[in-house]
Amino acid sequence: MTISDLRCDFCGRLLAGSAWLEPGDAGAIRLFIHPGDPLLRDDQPLLCRVCWAALRSEIGEPDRADECAICGEPLTYTASLHLIEMTGRIGEAPAWQFCREHGTALLNRFRFVEPKMAPADLALKADFPKR
Repeated sequence: MTISDLRCDFCGRLLAGSAWLEPGDAGAIRLFIHPGDPLLRDDQPLLCRVCWAALRSEIGEPDRADECAICGEPLTYTASLHLIEMTGRIGEAPAWQFCREHGTALLNRFRFVEPKMAPADLALKADFPKR
């Protein structure tokens, strides 16, 4: 893995490991995101602790399996976007699921998502053709 941008993917703040830290910066939280299939995960997202705390207050406690963390809509594993806080091993780390609408809204907050997406643009594992 190569990290070329040590900035928060929400606010752009410099993160630990950078020679140009702002006072009070204390590192980053790495996230994994996947569309209902862990093999398709993106482990690029890094958030500063301030943005992570704000997001955590919006999405609540982890592990509400099979429902959207925002609206509570019932979901299946393959028909939802998954967000995993990489503070432990996969399968043991805190995780959240999102419906298509709220998953798209979350993805659009990341600086690296360009162009921004509409809910219909989010391809989830359940949308993939069966083999």
